[in-house]
Amino acid sequence: MPDDQYAVYEAEAERLGIPIGSYSTMRLAEIHHLPVPDYILEEIRAAADRRAAAAAKASRDQIAGFDSLEGGRPLARSA
Repeated sequence: MPDDQYAVYEAEAERLGIPIGSYSTMRLAEIHHLPVPDYILEEIRAAADRRAAAAAKASRDQIAGFDSLEGGRPLARSA
């Protein structure tokens, strides 16, 4: 792999949440009109699940942070 292209491939693999070797294999399969191996599809699904779980946790943590302000009292009073 050319040194000047490695960063591009690495960034794309990281964006998908898969190893760079899996990314290379996936792209080669696509270029040659072959099916992407199931293990790579599973890696992509697992990475998407991890991102979704992390986002849900971050959302819960943010809400919990709001709840803990002012000792758990409401932040605004209703009229």
